[in-house]
Amino acid sequence: MNYRYIVIEGCIGSKKTELADKLSFFFNCIFIKENPGKNPFLIPFFLNIKHHALAAQLQFLLDRSRILEQIKNEELKNDATIISDFLIEKDKIFAPVTLESDELDLYWKIRNQIMPNIIKPDLIILLEPSLDKIYTNLDAKKGSSSEIYPPNFIKKIFDEYQRFFYVYDEVPILIANTDELDFINNDDHFNLLIKTMSNLQGKKNYINLNE
Repeated sequence: MNYRYIVIEGCIGSKKTELADKLSFFFNCIFIKENPGKNPFLIPFFLNIKHHALAAQLQFLLDRSRILEQIKNEELKNDATIISDFLIEKDKIFAPVTLESDELDLYWKIRNQIMPNIIKPDLIILLEPSLDKIYTNLDAKKGSSSEIYPPNFIKKIFDEYQRFFYVYDEVPILIANTDELDFINNDDHFNLLIKTMSNLQGKKNYINLNE
């Protein structure tokens, strides 16, 4: 495999963690997982976004700065390949949705001090289920439910993912409509993904069933 650092991304409920885990097992490489549930401000944030958004974002920033150091250290090893279930720069998606303008200005200042240089992945696999599919996935997940999120929060994040990746062109992206593709449970679809990863051209690529 020519990729040293692969990121699986997608809106909340897109099953990116499950795919990252499966790919890391398939390629026998390092899996770096975000674990947002370990953020102690996450539940207070869901209960009152206005009062706890900055604390939650800053905790995620500190966690990602440590993960960034781990990625840097692993990349120093010549034979290390990394698959992660999040893009370090995903705060560009979440922070504008959750923070007030003055908080957002402060956040970017702190972020630029803590993480002045961010390593870019070699490839992003972007999962794009429909919003209805996302709600279905969340409600089907054990111990989870779309109802734990504030009203319209998932919709706002979904829209921001669309906006962000529409203009993102810093690294190659492989985009998959996961309403029709099931990489987790369908071996044919998973094998199609592996094959497509080996034949990408340009910055924006799409995977579909007629390939």
